[in-house]
Amino acid sequence: TRINHTTLLMSMRNNDHSAFPNHRFQAYSGDWGETWTPPEQSPLTSPLWGCEGSIIAQSPDRHSNETPVLYYSGPRGLLLRIDMSVLRSSDSGATWTVYANIWSSAAGYSSLAIVNHTRMFLVYARSRVPRVVFRSEGIYSAVLRL
Repeated sequence: TRINHTTLLMSMRNNDHSAFPNHRFQAYSGDWGETWTPPEQSPLTSPLWGCEGSIIAQSPDRHSNETPVLYYSGPRGLLLRIDMSVLRSSDSGATWTVYANIWSSAAGYSSLAIVNHTRMFLVYARSRVPRVVFRSEGIYSAVLRL
């Protein structure tokens, strides 16, 4: 996602099982993706064996130099893919706070989109029963106020 006019933030899953709790990795590019910083541990936690997540930026104004607010969606369970949540960062991904708890049982594979300056849209897979291997019972959506 774009942080400012030239800086990008990449958030990626971590399949390294050697540390607990598991954290996502992140990297930055200051030249529109031509080169990247080495991946570093993100403050975002992830279930064991990682999970896909979504990250978007809401810029105050497309001509503004202010840091955009970032939103991340993904499961926050440390072992299983449970507790689908949206987190918020106002410091380019250095720290994150819970913005909305969406679904407390099994969930994963989410995608966020900014609808307009007051709303964002989330689509995600969920199930009533947490399992070691996630199995979706359907695709669900939520509209959240910004």
